[in-house]
Amino acid sequence: MREGQKPPRAILGRVFGGQMGSVANLFLKTQSGKPMTAVTAVTAVSGKGILGDASYGKRKRQVLLIDSETLSEFDLNPGDVRENVTLVGFELAQLSPHDQLMVGEVQLSVAGPCAPCSMLDDLRLGLSSDIKGRRGVLATVVRGGELKVGDPISLAQGEPATSGSHPT
Repeated sequence: MREGQKPPRAILGRVFGGQMGSVANLFLKTQSGKPMTAVTAVTAVSGKGILGDASYGKRKRQVLLIDSETLSEFDLNPGDVRENVTLVGFELAQLSPHDQLMVGEVQLSVAGPCAPCSMLDDLRLGLSSDIKGRRGVLATVVRGGELKVGDPISLAQGEPATSGSHPT
């Protein structure tokens, strides 16, 4: 480890030490290619996704999450990258596939990073290339329920934040 670099447990400690993020915005994609619809609550269905969303029923692309900090860095507004959930105060970059998240009463399993699409270039030329690796994460619904703006988000207890590391 390089000088000044925090060990993985410090990252885990920050996530598990009570500093949880929260849901800042929720969106439904009622049709592919159409504008996102801002909502205050959605129903997540186990194994299916978000009720009323165009991605409902897909195996891997059920829920797209991005953090508001990334949106700010790229001078984007919530909903611009076509995410379902905009988070604040939670580092998505620390997640690995199969990590489990609790978002309010809903449990999600991280499927992996979301690849940028050419639709992002309609917002700003070159954005799909610039945001590569930072567009957020795709997740599937493990345990459904109501998801609301303001709900807390955290790693599910007992789940690692990165492969091979475990919370204490």
